[in-house]
Amino acid sequence: QPVLRLAMIPTTDPGKFMRESQPLVAYLEKETGSRVELVVPTNYAAVVEAVANDQVDVAYLGGFTFVQASKRAGVQPLVHSQRIHHTTRVSD
Repeated sequence: QPVLRLAMIPTTDPGKFMRESQPLVAYLEKETGSRVELVVPTNYAAVVEAVANDQVDVAYLGGFTFVQASKRAGVQPLVHSQRIHHTTRVSD
């Protein structure tokens, strides 16, 4: 069975994050037919290093880590989040 190595930037307690990410892992395994290895390095630089050294196949990156990984390893985004800014109009 092929393995998909997925790295996530550390945003919270790694143990908690691993538990909370299990639905994502299960979904990816079902949809890809691959076994998913989720890795949460100890810091942002370690994620960039893993990407640059082909130690992971896919990575969830924040804006700053994406810029670093792009410069270092030429990564390209597959998807990105979009923030919608709402404005409020105040009437007299």
